[in-house]
Parts: sequence; structure tokens; C-alpha cells
Amino acid sequence: MTNPDQATTKGGPPPDQAATRYVGVTEASRLLGLHPDAIRSRLRRRAIGCKRGNDGHWLIEVPAVVDQAVTTPEVGHDPAMTELRLELDELRTQLTDARVTIARLEGERGGDAKLLVRLEADLAAERAKGERLEAELRARADKLEAERSRPWWRRLIG
Repeated sequence: MTNPDQATTKGGPPPDQAATRYVGVTEASRLLGLHPDAIRSRLRRRAIGCKRGNDGHWLIEVPAVVDQAVTTPEVGHDPAMTELRLELDELRTQLTDARVTIARLEGERGGDAKLLVRLEADLAAERAKGERLEAELRARADKLEAERSRPWWRRLIG
């Protein structure tokens, strides 16, 4: 009696091999939804079934179920992806514009800070000048008050 694991169909591959096929790296990446570099990385680690073809290139084992389930268009031809890429480009442009605006405002703010320091120094100088003039005016007012408080005849005679 034959072992069911070793059973083959008459003239064809064993049943477990009939459910797979071998394709190139690019086709496998499309079918499996992975980047070609990810497929190559798995090849190096022997994480996926593979064999060398007659031309020396790697052939990746892909289940036939996956091959039948893939109905998405090629990468780059998907209109939704194209729309998303356009939106991404627009958002990148807006981000760049925002960064330029922020840099300009920070530069203005730096200039404003220098102006603020200079204005504060001018204000302090004007306050000091005002306090000095106020003290001088108070001294004159006190002198005039003292003069006014003297009797008229003292002011006349001296």
C-alpha cells in the first residue's frame, strides 16, 4: 500500500506542489504585496521557498491561492495611490511653506527682541531724565514756596 503523503496524480506533480508555482522576484513581490527588497531579504535568510531557475535567477514559491486572489492593479497604476501621492506632495509643500514662515517669524522675533532691549534701555534713560527734571522742579517749587512764605517787605528789601 502506498503512503498518502507520497501520492501523486498520474502524470503530474504531487498534490502539495500543484498548489504552488515559482515566479520571479518582481512577480512574487506583486503577488505577496511585499517590496522586492523584502523578498530578497527573505531569500537570504531562507525564510521563503525558492530555487534557482535555469538562467540563474531566483524563483520564489508562491501558493496558487495567492496568485488567484490578487486582483489589484500594478503598483504605480492604482488611481487611489496616485491621488494619495499627489496629496502627499501637496502636504509636503505646505509643510515646507510653514517651516519657511516659522523661520521668518523667528528671525523677526529675534529682531523684535533686539528692538525691545533697545527700547527698554531708552525707556530707562527717559525715566532717569524725568526723575532728574522732577527733582529739579521740586527744588525750584520749594525755593519759590520759601520765598512766598516770607513777608512782602522781606521780599522787597531782600
